[in-house]
Order: sequence, then structure tokens, then C-alpha cells
Amino acid sequence: MKTDFVDFTKFCKFYRLDDRALNSPENIKSFVRIYIQQNLKAQIEDMVLKNFTLKMMFLSITQGDKELAKLMNFNTFKSWVRTNIHKGELKAQLAQQQFYDIKKVSCDHSEKEMTDRREKTIGQSNEQQLRTSNVVNQASTKREYRFVKASTNREQSDINDLSKMLLPNPKLPLREMTADECKKIFNGEFSKIMIDADGCIFDGYSSDEDSSLTPIPSGYEILPEQEGLSSHLFKFNNETICSKDLRSFVEGRISKGFLNVKYLCLQE
Repeated sequence: MKTDFVDFTKFCKFYRLDDRALNSPENIKSFVRIYIQQNLKAQIEDMVLKNFTLKMMFLSITQGDKELAKLMNFNTFKSWVRTNIHKGELKAQLAQQQFYDIKKVSCDHSEKEMTDRREKTIGQSNEQQLRTSNVVNQASTKREYRFVKASTNREQSDINDLSKMLLPNPKLPLREMTADECKKIFNGEFSKIMIDADGCIFDGYSSDEDSSLTPIPSGYEILPEQEGLSSHLFKFNNETICSKDLRSFVEGRISKGFLNVKYLCLQE
């Protein structure tokens, strides 16, 4: 049964929500969340990928639906977005889809070239085919080798591009994590753990440039800080990684197909 609605008024009418149901604050929040999930999630995901702020998204939605604007406050909307929409996952899904689209185009192009070559030889006489067989085979072998080599290089380039997309740079300005925040996130105190403007957590020792620091992946244990050591040490899958090697280590995992990398963020 189709239950998509153009606006919140039609949603209420479909489910026969009367004034009594909409007088309860808890009921209102519940109905609003269901409506957002069912009708607005795709629109919100698109705005998140385009770097809309929460306030901009809220205004965009409520200005177009006056009935919804009466019942949905900003805090309810903000809570739903932070619970249900994860920007890092959306970017990873988008990057993965673009990666597979590029590979599909490359495969389609290769198949078309081979089909064109086969059709071009149809109609030649047996005598002509015998005379040119060796020459054609040698040329074809060289061409195929060049194509395969070029395709391999292109695929590696795609993987490198994908790694860059799945390893975000910090959004400036940065600030250093407080002692209380460190204890809450890492169960200890550490220096040079940086927070960007979106609340994402970066390793301050991973680069000399603030704009190219490496985000700290979720699930990577940070070892106790050693006095005088200008680096953090991370433990992951029985491997120890220092700050300067963190980016190349994560890039290596992405190139092997581990695309579901998540990064630490402050929970506001």
C-alpha cells in the first residue's frame, strides 16, 4: 500500500490523527519522527552531503510545510538527524557507488571494443583470414596487453581517489580536546588530540599541517602516552601504528576493500 505524503496534513488525515492525538507532546514527537523517516529522509541525506547546517535543513523543510512547522520544534528535528543520519557513512556509500560506476564503465568500454573487433572481421574471405591471421593475433595481443595495463593503472587511481574521499580532512578551526573529554572518549589523558568544527576527532601528531591531520578511526585503541614521545601509538588487529603512519595504514585497509571505516566524533 502506498503511503507517501506530500505534506504533514495528508499524513495526519491518512492515519486519522485527531486533535486529541496531537495534543500530547509525546504523541506529536512520535508522529513527527515517523513522518520524517518515511517522507523526508532522502531529502535530508542529500542536504547533509551538500553540507547544509541543521538550522538550514530545518528551515528548508518547515518553510515548505506550515502544518509540520507548527508541531516540529528544532530540538526534535536535530535529535532525529543526529540519531539517524551519519555523514561519514553517507560519504562512504557515495564514494563506493562512484567507484563501482567507474569500474562498470571501464568494463563496458572493454567489451564494446572486443565486439567491434569481432564484427570487423566478418565478411573477409577464408584466404584473406589465413594470410593475416598471424599479424592480427600479434597486434591484438599487444593491444590487449596495453589495455590491461592501462586498466590496472586506472583501477589503482580509482582506489587512491576512493581512499582520499573516505579519509576526510578536518574542518577548521581546530581546538585541543579537554582532559574531561579525553577521559570520556579514551579513558585517559592525552595531548594533541584535536577536535574540528564538526566535532570530529583527529590525531594532532599525524601531520605538521592542521589542514591534513588524520581522523582517528573507531575501534583503534590508543596506548598510554609516553613522556617525551611526540606521537600517539594505536593498537588495531594486533598491529601497532604511530601517528605519522596512521593515514597510510587506513588507506591500505581501504585499498583492500575495507570501506566501512568510521571515525570518532564527540557526542553532543
